[in-house]
Amino acid sequence: MRKENIKRISSIAGLLILFVVIIAIYNENAEDELTRGVNFFKKHSFSFNDSSIHKHIHKYDHECGHNKIIEQEKLLDQPKQAFDESLFEVDDISKVLPIEKDFKNIRISMDYSNVASQPASVQTFLKTQVVPPIMNHLQEMIKVQRLTAPIKVDPYYKLKNCGQANIKIPAEHISVGVSNTDLIFYVQAYRDSSNLLAYASYCPQSEPYGLASGRPTVAYMNINLNQLDKDLASKDPMSLAKWIFILTHEVVHSLVFSPNYFDKFLGEKNPVKTFDGKSYVVAPSIVKLAQDHFGCPTLNKVPLEDEGGPATFGTHWERKAFGNELMTGSQLYDSVFSKFTAAMFTASGWYQVVDYMTATLTWGVGEKCEFVEYSCPKSSKEFCSVKGSACSYDYVSPGTCSDSDFLADKCTYWQGYSNQHCNFPDENTKKVYQTSGGAWGAKSRCFNTNVADSARWVGVKSLCFESYCDYSGSTTKVVFKVFNKEYTCTATTKQVTIPGKGVVDCPDVLRFCFSPSACPYSCSGKGVCRLGKCSCYKGFKGEDCSQLA
Repeated sequence: MRKENIKRISSIAGLLILFVVIIAIYNENAEDELTRGVNFFKKHSFSFNDSSIHKHIHKYDHECGHNKIIEQEKLLDQPKQAFDESLFEVDDISKVLPIEKDFKNIRISMDYSNVASQPASVQTFLKTQVVPPIMNHLQEMIKVQRLTAPIKVDPYYKLKNCGQANIKIPAEHISVGVSNTDLIFYVQAYRDSSNLLAYASYCPQSEPYGLASGRPTVAYMNINLNQLDKDLASKDPMSLAKWIFILTHEVVHSLVFSPNYFDKFLGEKNPVKTFDGKSYVVAPSIVKLAQDHFGCPTLNKVPLEDEGGPATFGTHWERKAFGNELMTGSQLYDSVFSKFTAAMFTASGWYQVVDYMTATLTWGVGEKCEFVEYSCPKSSKEFCSVKGSACSYDYVSPGTCSDSDFLADKCTYWQGYSNQHCNFPDENTKKVYQTSGGAWGAKSRCFNTNVADSARWVGVKSLCFESYCDYSGSTTKVVFKVFNKEYTCTATTKQVTIPGKGVVDCPDVLRFCFSPSACPYSCSGKGVCRLGKCSCYKGFKGEDCSQLA
């Protein structure tokens, strides 16, 4: 009896072992079949939800450190900037200062002696590619009462270098001075592991070397070569424009947009005030500009940044209200030197501005009082609250509704993916655009659409199409191509049907046609986009301003 039980148990065990083996073989085959199926699907479909595709949101990592720099410079034993309001009247200061009465374009003298020891490639890049578009733009845009005598740098700088950048002043700039100029600007470079790309400030000039008006006559920029080398090595076609935007931002700090200067403003005195711990611009001309821009006639103060810590708050436009304006606290692609920053120059009383050299800011336009007075209004066209993908706020790239911008108070807005940029997509993205009737390059923009579904691209909710804006009629139109056939959107058109393929959502015509990206390559950071055509800064030419004139 015991032997029979043992035999039965052995038989059952054998059957169980055989069953396990069969299941294992089946599972292995099934797994192989599943793997083959997944691989086939991956080969014939493409999801923008794949993290290997998305890579990262396109925004610059540079956070402005201007406030930190000026706090550190307060600790230096430097001359006190000349300023004596009692010596002159704002409308005619030629009586007591060696300057002309009329305002004319500012003359800026660049000095590269502090980077003479740097590699030739760095010097060439700075002298021919980065600095000229910045300074040429300012010299075309900004006017001053020109100096009629040479600028002599304060003899103090014989003994000590200038500022945090340790600018060494050439001896002849102290003894003889620099003639036919209204501003001396020094270029310096350093190496640092931080993500600070650059900063700028000024060299205080005591009486009688500085202007009694308080306007700076000697300034500098300091560039982090570790960051510059990284960008030069990356061959990123967008890096040059990035450096132009960032250095322009810092130069503006060195000339006017700084706590160094606010208490010296002559045109609209005390332009910045604090309410409940937050800083606002109260200069009447800037408040009026904001009222008109946002469509908020009751607005009585314009917000400055209240996020980002001591490095940024109080000396930049508030990100939520001003988006991609040049003087927000960190740089976004297609930064806009708008009338708001230009108005800060004018409010100082030191400068006048040529308005047509400013760019159009579409962020927040017409969004009413709640946009600028409250946080993240859901009714606005700038902010989003849904998950998924759609075009970036400036229509330069497919993107995502993200709260990754630390300056936006957790307000979410559509931020583009760097590898899917309509001008410079990666190879995988090019395949998606090409097979879905799209295009990439200088004249391509992003549209929300389901056309990619017809090409079996899973999860693709936005594509880049060749497009342009037609400004010729009484109303502006957006014209775009899908599979080489043209379609038109007007301000009242919501969708356009692509026969047999799907539908394309029409963009907001104002934001689409009056942002920098309405021009080829956004004018490469070397020009102003006006009605779809680039007006290049002096020294540059071409459809996209990328060529040296």
